[in-house]
Amino acid sequence: MEKNKPSFRSYLRENGWEMISGLLLSVVGFFLALYIDSLRERSQQHETYASLVEAIRQEAEFNETVLTKSFLPYYEKKYVAARLSVTTVEASLSNSLFVHLADRSTIHLLNEYHRELELSNGFAETASLLRTVNNEVNPDMIEAWGQNMAGCQLMMAKVKGMLPGVEGIDKPEIGN
Repeated sequence: MEKNKPSFRSYLRENGWEMISGLLLSVVGFFLALYIDSLRERSQQHETYASLVEAIRQEAEFNETVLTKSFLPYYEKKYVAARLSVTTVEASLSNSLFVHLADRSTIHLLNEYHRELELSNGFAETASLLRTVNNEVNPDMIEAWGQNMAGCQLMMAKVKGMLPGVEGIDKPEIGN
């Protein structure tokens, strides 16, 4: 062993604090980068959630127009020109991010909304089929359909009121 060459112990004594501080700085930098990345991801998730909420609100407005211009004026004649759309609410309710971020009352409301609209679409299809076959529809069915459409109007108002737009949404913490 050469005498001029420093030993590992002496190297550690002279450079140990630099090595430890460099290691600590690297660890702190790594965790800081992870934290910043998680904040960015959380922000993106909330933006996605807000976009879905806005799309549901827009679909409810569209459905309100369809209900007032297609369903209500013609349902007693057993004719409907357009169906109520449930595409956006179905996609949102099947989106794991949306379901994770939405509170239970929102999920419950959207399920009720979906059920009412699908029932009204079912009444329209049944009435159309019966009109084609024998032009007779049970008056009780027409009355039930009218009651259902009143329920649809109520659900549309609730959906639009509960989901007032992106700015008014409380964004729950992710991971709760």
